[in-house]
Amino acid sequence: MKKTIKQFRRNYLLGVSIDQKIKNRIFKNSAMVLFTLFSMSLAYAQPSAPSGKRWQKVGNMSSEFNSFEGSKFQKFSPTWNGRFPGLFQQSNVSNSGGNMKLLSKKFARPVRAHGQNWTHGGAIVTSKNGLYHPQGMYFECRMKGSSSFMSSTFWLKSENRGGSCGTKVFELDVQELIGKVTTKPHNKSWKPGWTKNMTSSTDDQTKCQTVTHANYRRIPMSSPGNKWHTYGVWVVNKDLVRFYLDGKLVNQGKTKIAFDKKLFLRFAVEVYGWNLPEDGNDNMNLSAEKRTTFYDYVRSYKLVNKSSKKTDLKVNDNSVSLQNSLEIYPNPTSDYINIKVNSEVETANIEMYNMLGAKVKSMAIPTNINNNLDVSGLDKGFYIIKSNELNKIIIIK
Repeated sequence: MKKTIKQFRRNYLLGVSIDQKIKNRIFKNSAMVLFTLFSMSLAYAQPSAPSGKRWQKVGNMSSEFNSFEGSKFQKFSPTWNGRFPGLFQQSNVSNSGGNMKLLSKKFARPVRAHGQNWTHGGAIVTSKNGLYHPQGMYFECRMKGSSSFMSSTFWLKSENRGGSCGTKVFELDVQELIGKVTTKPHNKSWKPGWTKNMTSSTDDQTKCQTVTHANYRRIPMSSPGNKWHTYGVWVVNKDLVRFYLDGKLVNQGKTKIAFDKKLFLRFAVEVYGWNLPEDGNDNMNLSAEKRTTFYDYVRSYKLVNKSSKKTDLKVNDNSVSLQNSLEIYPNPTSDYINIKVNSEVETANIEMYNMLGAKVKSMAIPTNINNNLDVSGLDKGFYIIKSNELNKIIIIK
């Protein structure tokens, strides 16, 4: 939808053989559609912040999924290949139309991997950044589940990389659902609820078994899980967690999680052992689009003081801190520019490239102060200035 709107605006501005009155009418109607879509995106925001606080986005644990951001996410789990018979495959992860997409599929013939013959393919995306003690954090995802028997999920979990059966694993399930109920291995009466409820919980596990399972609850949704919904969780403190469905508080309780291991975001399409594939009754004959789980965005927020600087935060190994930012002015320019890198480190490397990809300037500058850079000797045109993962385009006139 995002891509369609962008394409329309480009075609409209080009004025490709459209009568002016029709063009005006289309523009007016499209503006209404854009306003509606924009309003919908604002309808479900993070919960109200406590007095004296506000929500600040954590940039490296958030994405609008306009593209796959490899600096933030990876198309695999370091510790999990999928639940048999559904094998996680990186090829089942894609991005288009402003959405991240995870596909479920049935193989034409079994795929031999990890000592087993897998019959179905799923996918998982995990965040590269994780954090300890997420008290005061709010995590939100807008998702449309698939119509297949496989899952559509949004959750957080610590990665258990080895260790004995007693090794702790923490899990914060925000939403788990399926698109189609099968009769394998059974046909229990509670199974249909997984297609139309928000199913959330907190788990304190060991590697080999679940020790504590808290706040497990299935909340009826206004429409099935294969429609768009917004799911969120607020870790208020080490004892209290709150779950949100389409902007409304629907579940809360004690976490019973120590939170002394790093938690990572997870988006997975997997097979549940209680809802196994069943030829003719698992919806694997549907189109690829209907077998796909769509993610519009994921946004992570941290409570900060209202008086604190309004800039994106980032996750470090143990905490959330100020995200680097790059300030450049004047732009356009003809002789010089002022560069300021806001960062926690003392110096930053600056590189300047022309549109052919050739580096034309390179320097190290002190951070958090204005630095003057002479560009009078450069040709007129567009240039990219980069500092680590930050970059901006400037115009020399």
